[in-house]
Amino acid sequence: MNKRNFAFGRMNFILLGVGMLVVIIGFVLMGGDASTDEAYNPDIFSARRTKVAPIVCLVGFLSMIYAVVFKPKNETFAEEVEEPEEEQPVEEPAAQPSGKVETVAEQPAQSAADEMAERTRKLEEKLAALRKLSEQAKQGGLQATHNEQA
Repeated sequence: MNKRNFAFGRMNFILLGVGMLVVIIGFVLMGGDASTDEAYNPDIFSARRTKVAPIVCLVGFLSMIYAVVFKPKNETFAEEVEEPEEEQPVEEPAAQPSGKVETVAEQPAQSAADEMAERTRKLEEKLAALRKLSEQAKQGGLQATHNEQA
């Protein structure tokens, strides 16, 4: 069975649920009878409604923020950490004509270096051609403005 790629892990969802439950408890603590036109209810200014319940809600909201930024230390993400490719078995060293011994593990690095050198050479050739064209354009542009002035 393949795991889906979720932004949060299991622990994040549990912490979010606990935070939401604490916020709901805070709102329930704020509830109660209200004053009416016929009767005044002094319970609307009780410590439970004005101090305890808002603090409980604040704690719930802060715990929800913590749940969003929480990142487990032991949980690994398969998408972020790629499994290393299997290493090729090391064969006997191959003797080079220059006398240098090159192993199988060094061959991909050497071919990558050769490829990079080839790309660099081609880019340098293109840069030289562009510089030559630029110089020709400058000389042609100078000649054209010189002819217009004369």
